Amino acid sequence: MSEDSMRRKNLIAGGFALFVIVASVVALNFDEIFDDGAIYYCSNDGEEYAESKGGIACPEGPGVVPMCPNDELCVCIDWDNSCDDGDDDWGYYPKESSEDENKEESKE
Repeated sequence: MSEDSMRRKNLIAGGFALFVIVASVVALNFDEIFDDGAIYYCSNDGEEYAESKGGIACPEGPGVVPMCPNDELCVCIDWDNSCDDGDDDWGYYPKESSEDENKEESKE
């Protein structure tokens, strides 16, 4: 095998290894990387999965938008942005505290 072809194979192997490492880091930290501030509430993907995420199995079951603890309808926070395929994750956004609201009003 020539030196050039060996170098090319090593470069391809190194690139592939780097890709695998980066993809693994993104997959393991997906929730933290793409966090939009929503609080996880429930899932229709099974009780065990929901509990592993810190939530509960959605009491209303699949096909129904659940009511969240903030007394409003939950929002879809499923990783595939689809909450009608049966493995749906739901959550809600925390209300701003009155201190945050006062800061916003004073800026105006």
